[in-house]
Amino acid sequence: WQVNNLLPGPGVQMVQRVRDDIVTAGVDWSPDGLWRVIVEAARFSQNDTEFGIEAKTGYINLSRRLGDVTPYVTVSRVLSAPYQRQWAQRLRGNDLPAVIPGAALINLAQHAAADTMVTYDQSSLALGLSYALAPNAKLKAEWMRTRIGSVTGSASPLPGTPYPSHSRIDVLSLNVSFDF
Repeated sequence: WQVNNLLPGPGVQMVQRVRDDIVTAGVDWSPDGLWRVIVEAARFSQNDTEFGIEAKTGYINLSRRLGDVTPYVTVSRVLSAPYQRQWAQRLRGNDLPAVIPGAALINLAQHAAADTMVTYDQSSLALGLSYALAPNAKLKAEWMRTRIGSVTGSASPLPGTPYPSHSRIDVLSLNVSFDF
């Protein structure tokens, strides 16, 4: 597939503008001041272009305040539209044989185009603990495991490394946040 007008082919159709539609909804509920449930969902789409962004995403967070300490768990999911995931997979998975003149450049351009597409199929589970240092400051420790399905826009591979589909990433973080 031609992904750039500098490459051989019939040309890539360009558009002057696109329209973005974003719909979000959320709830933050604390029935007793100790337990807290936060739920948020979003749908976004970029119209008038074949390589636009279209996805559904959401998360659920449950926490329980225990004095200055608040343990929490968060589950999240983001999934791009099927046509968008299929485009990224086609661009990554159809390399031309090296015997064809210019194949290396075309293959590289297709992989680069797939890597620039904002395409997702992933879910995460996070377990964390926040500690109130002061009324306006918290120390947070969190472990998060992200499962990558067929595609991800969050973990771009280094040149020459395999694409991280059907894998997982574990992140352990420690941070300080404050209000001012």
